[in-house]
Amino acid sequence: MESYSPLINENEDEFGKNQLAWNRKSRRCYQMRLSTVILSLVLAASLSCNLIFLLPIQSPTKFETFRVAPQRTPWAGLIRNVSIPIYSSTEYGPAIGTQEERDALWGELDISPGTIVLSDEYAAQNGLPRSQRFPWDRSKGIYILGAFHQMHCLVRLPPAPTALRENPNSQSQIKIQRFTSAAHRGVPQEEDLYPHVEHCLDSLLQDVYCHADDTPWFELPPKQFREGLDPFQTRQCRDWDQLVDWAQGYHSCYKDENVTDVNGVKVESEYEHYTYCPEGSPYVPEMERYYREHEMQRTGFRFSGEGED
Repeated sequence: MESYSPLINENEDEFGKNQLAWNRKSRRCYQMRLSTVILSLVLAASLSCNLIFLLPIQSPTKFETFRVAPQRTPWAGLIRNVSIPIYSSTEYGPAIGTQEERDALWGELDISPGTIVLSDEYAAQNGLPRSQRFPWDRSKGIYILGAFHQMHCLVRLPPAPTALRENPNSQSQIKIQRFTSAAHRGVPQEEDLYPHVEHCLDSLLQDVYCHADDTPWFELPPKQFREGLDPFQTRQCRDWDQLVDWAQGYHSCYKDENVTDVNGVKVESEYEHYTYCPEGSPYVPEMERYYREHEMQRTGFRFSGEGED
């Protein structure tokens, strides 16, 4: 009897070969799908990058507005939320009104609210240097807000030393606007004034460099070619009234005007500028104590209601 030998199943052999071929094909398909996915991701990333670079070119205003939230100033919390036209001349400029009317408008500008007092603790917490002492509370310093310092340079200059020597009773301060107006009319100017003018011009120039305003100002063509063009453009500004309101919370009792004694003679002490406290001010008791002890005999200073029948 012949020994039994299991026969090789030809179908199984063929199945093995087919299975091996299918596995190879599956790996190739998987590799192709993986390559397709990777290429798709790379293409999507490339398109996204291109879109990011193109958006500022196509629509800078919308893109920047979307990307950057309005930033508030660190002190009064102001944002640029007031649209104001950019005019070539306002009522303060030469194109509107008379010289006398403009002089009156400039003379009405008041820089007093910009002089504030801050406690040393508040200043230290907010990175401010220690400042000149406030007369009615020595734990506080006197500060002038930047915008009001700029206005101060436009509006006021200290009297020239020669003018004070010639007229010690003079109560008027020299204003830059009046200075330029007088120069335009050919009125002789005090030589001592020029250093003050240059100081203020230098200060204003420093502010220009510091703020580096990047608003593109448009240029109008001659009048005969302006048809269809906007007469002016607007810019986003901060709210001036909001700044003044904030400053009132740190009131220093300061008033920017000359103070005279009962005889009309200018009082040289700086303290007199800090006697204009609002009603309910916590500084009034100390102010009154100081003047009763030190200044009343010398200046004839009287508080409201004193010496009246």
